[in-house]
Amino acid sequence: MASLKDIRRRISSVKNTQQITKAMKMVAAAKLRRAQQAIAGARPFSEKLEAMTKRIVTEILASQGKKADPSKIHPLLKNPVLAEGEAPRIALVVVSSDRGLCGAYNTTISRFAWAQYKELMESGAQVDLIFVGKKAMEYFRRRGGKGEHLVDFWTGKFSAKKTDAIATELTQKFLEGKYTRIDFAFMQFRSALTQTATLKTMLPLSVEVPAAEIASAKSMAEANGQPAKFIYEPNREDILAEVLPMQIRTLVYRCFADAYASEFGAKMTAMDSATRNANQMISRLTLEANRVRQASITKELMEIIGGAEALNG
Repeated sequence: MASLKDIRRRISSVKNTQQITKAMKMVAAAKLRRAQQAIAGARPFSEKLEAMTKRIVTEILASQGKKADPSKIHPLLKNPVLAEGEAPRIALVVVSSDRGLCGAYNTTISRFAWAQYKELMESGAQVDLIFVGKKAMEYFRRRGGKGEHLVDFWTGKFSAKKTDAIATELTQKFLEGKYTRIDFAFMQFRSALTQTATLKTMLPLSVEVPAAEIASAKSMAEANGQPAKFIYEPNREDILAEVLPMQIRTLVYRCFADAYASEFGAKMTAMDSATRNANQMISRLTLEANRVRQASITKELMEIIGGAEALNG
């Protein structure tokens, strides 16, 4: 059995650790709040961009008639045509964190991304790995998966400037034909307690327009004797060419904002759990210390009584 001194030393050590976990929980909560504000701020802009893109694409398709094909409107909407026997070239961007102490966050996204990577490789695709965060990179390297690592992305303040640089570079590589598809594997933020591993195809950009909406836009244009109820300057195609890259940058920003919020949500939950575990450990050690102390007092009393009886003869 440990001595009373050792138990008290352990209680002091656990209390110090509890203070650290409490502080880390508060820091994570503050950063989570800012991350949630970033997501909430980007959502209305993103939704309006998507609505505008869909409306313009719908009107262009309506004007094309039976030959309507979304993939022919703009290169960012086009699925590249592969030659016979040519393997698709896919960029898989895996978003994790640089640090631990955030529960199962990094393990979950790394396992999910690894499963997606294996599935793509087994299908015969050429996959280039791009890591944003050290933890996923280390996970893949231990299993033989190597790729490009975007160093220091999470260092400093999270901003749209960083995500725009990544979105612009990937868009350029897609237009140059280096990649036929670009996927992002990241944790989608639901709440501080719930984050979901998600795979999202960023390029080619998908704009789903039901045939009924195309027919409705066409009939409206014919009834009004004009192409649409909106007037576009200079024209729809030029506006779409500006909107689509902006929409991709917004989608990439939302992806990283989700991952950023998920990391601190997981960290806040993990530190809260660690704080409660420390509290339980302190209670258990305090009870054990009281028992050792009581046993020591009882032993001393027994020795005193035994000595007194021996003296009395």
